[in-house]
Amino acid sequence: MKLNVFVIILILSLLISCEKNKSSIGIETGSTGNFTYQSYDSLGNLIVSGWFEIEFIDSTQVEGSWHLNNLSNRKDIGLQDGDGELIGTIERSSIVINLNPQYADHNVYLNGTIKEDSIEGQWTWSTFIGPTNWGSFRAVKN
Repeated sequence: MKLNVFVIILILSLLISCEKNKSSIGIETGSTGNFTYQSYDSLGNLIVSGWFEIEFIDSTQVEGSWHLNNLSNRKDIGLQDGDGELIGTIERSSIVINLNPQYADHNVYLNGTIKEDSIEGQWTWSTFIGPTNWGSFRAVKN
């Protein structure tokens, strides 16, 4: 009887260790997601449209690239225009993405909730003086 229990535990352990590593929200480590992105000002007006690609490095880290177009020609939304690199962190179903990691005081942060097919939340343009402007965003997985 003890041998049967030991064999069952051993087999289950081997099966579990063979599963792909997934984050706490079920995203496979090493997978890449392509998203269509739109951001809105604090009044709900569409100001930016484009896409970004995220690679889920592990259960807590992401990196990737983006291509965004400022549809409003506004200058008070931070660097949400052109192309760039991004980094971010995941904790449970929350994600924080920095669209401008190469800057120390000119960053656009996306603070969102990861859903099954989208990421939704608030963008914040943070400068030397702190949060300078904000609005909402939605990124839908392609």
